[in-house]
Amino acid sequence: MMNLATQDKYDGNGKVSELRQNIGQTYYTRNSKTGTAKLVAVSKDGNVCRLIEVKSEFKAEAHIIPSTDVIEEASWYTFNAMLS
Repeated sequence: MMNLATQDKYDGNGKVSELRQNIGQTYYTRNSKTGTAKLVAVSKDGNVCRLIEVKSEFKAEAHIIPSTDVIEEASWYTFNAMLS
């Protein structure tokens, strides 16, 4: 998959800016053991997102205690999980 910042240069869609506007929002992701994460930062180059696990709203995962570690994932993955 092409880096999101590189893709923005070609198609002009501004997906990295859209991610930055959504910092602080929670969303479902498989990269969190609770299944839910909060976007806390987007790297300067726009290719990496940093997130933290948050307590799940779903009953099946509600008993799982969120980790305090920061998770890093590719920005295209975050964009697809959060905004597509």
